[in-house]
Amino acid sequence: MGFRICWIALESEDRQRCLQTFGMVETGRSDEELELPFSLATLPTGWTILFSNDESNPSEAQAGVYSRAARVIRCQVNENEMTSAVTCYAEGELLWSLTHNSELGFYHIAPAGAAPSFVHEIIARLTAEQDANGGEKSDVDFLFEAPIELAAELTGFRHDESEFDWGEANFVEVRPIGKKADLGKKSLWRRIFSRDHVG
Repeated sequence: MGFRICWIALESEDRQRCLQTFGMVETGRSDEELELPFSLATLPTGWTILFSNDESNPSEAQAGVYSRAARVIRCQVNENEMTSAVTCYAEGELLWSLTHNSELGFYHIAPAGAAPSFVHEIIARLTAEQDANGGEKSDVDFLFEAPIELAAELTGFRHDESEFDWGEANFVEVRPIGKKADLGKKSLWRRIFSRDHVG
């Protein structure tokens, strides 16, 4: 089983403000392996990460809502289907996005809006790696990494790494305010935000 996850980065180091924006409360339980349904870490890069093991939640619509408080980066990864996406919101509006879907070919990449200029360098490098390793006949989908790398360049965080130039992320379990039971596939959180899901 590969990653099927979603994480949202809010451009703020004010942890309490971020928890309020996300409508979450900390439980005090450490989540070093990112195995719990939802967890949160504040990074020295200026971002606070809400990590979810449900790839559809928080949704794109909810990311837009969060961005009324501060700029938001949303990264969605499905290693089973080899799809990845990164979106950026500010003041409730979608600014740009970058998606990859291997079902449309290893070279598929779909940018929209005014993404940071260095995205072209990422795409060019990964395209060259795809070319050098057999193109569509390769066993590796290199461009799958493009949205993930773009999100990492902006926030300093990747879901599949535990140590970074700035240190380690200390994730702590969070849950929706007022929700005491363990979160699962039929959680209140999932039912609420799945109605908003547009991505």
